[in-house]
Amino acid sequence: MSRQPEQEATLEQWMALFERAIVFRDAAPWEYLWDQDLFAVVEPNGGRVGYCSVTGRNGEHFSLGIYLGGRGYKGFCDVLDGDPDLSRMDYITKGLDLDYLTVSFEELAETSPWSIRKAKELGLEFAGPQMRPDFSRREPGWEPWIPDGQDICFLTQCLELSLPLIERFRHDPAVLHGPTRKGQVLTLYQDANATWQECWNKYEPPPEVHVSAPEEEIAQLQGRKKQRGLIVEVAHAILPGLVRESETERGFYPRSLLLTDHKTGMALTVESMGPDDYPINLATTLAKMLLSQPRLPFLVLVSDPLLFAIADTLLSPFKVTVELTEQLPASELVWDHLEQKMYGDR
Repeated sequence: MSRQPEQEATLEQWMALFERAIVFRDAAPWEYLWDQDLFAVVEPNGGRVGYCSVTGRNGEHFSLGIYLGGRGYKGFCDVLDGDPDLSRMDYITKGLDLDYLTVSFEELAETSPWSIRKAKELGLEFAGPQMRPDFSRREPGWEPWIPDGQDICFLTQCLELSLPLIERFRHDPAVLHGPTRKGQVLTLYQDANATWQECWNKYEPPPEVHVSAPEEEIAQLQGRKKQRGLIVEVAHAILPGLVRESETERGFYPRSLLLTDHKTGMALTVESMGPDDYPINLATTLAKMLLSQPRLPFLVLVSDPLLFAIADTLLSPFKVTVELTEQLPASELVWDHLEQKMYGDR
């Protein structure tokens, strides 16, 4: 679910953010850091942990990304892994399932309308390639959006705190990579006296997701026969085309649950979900998809650990085997077809 926005930032807060971003840009920290050189900042008021990553060492996309909490950190790691065998379906889904704040430096044509508008209100002008600061809030499955007041303050703090730390790292990489600090990250936080301190902390785990088994649908599956040799794939994926219910509302990227015949590649059924349906309605949606089929499969293949747990809960009473696998080739072909049919050449 999209976080409810806090109060809109004031112009003074926006000006402070632009000023910090310009100093950060001119310091060019991407000349010293790689994406994986992380540090963390604990938000003083909201308590969020932001895992900060500087990009641009390869000369492309200069930015500071602040990945929020355990979910943000896991999403960052999933994308950073860069599996060369990752399908387009999984690549798009992982990229649109991230939870983070970002300041990047763009051409005018690539800058968000709110960043352009705020710069104009403040009388700021930018010239030259990749010079314009651009700020956005990215949430899983949602359109990039204007940061609220809380986000603006957190972005400003992270930018301000980052440069002294990066300068220390430039002279001593052990600042962020201590020899005995595997699985830990250097974390900046405010103590009881509102003084910034630092310590080594373990990374936050992603939040546990508990999805209740839909008892009504499970009861309806009772007595359903299995079809010998039927192997189905169950895939959760996000399609890259925005859906916007009105011009003023925030758009979202539709999530799809695909049920595909593994051997024939035929799509048996597809269900779409909005961001607020996931993951709360995932079990009910999958159960209804299984009920739409005349028989139960002998084997179900999934690549998503959450889907694996749900499918196993639904189907283990009926002695249907559920296996976790890395790739779902039939589902990937169906997803490619859906993307082409809905959006054409992008």
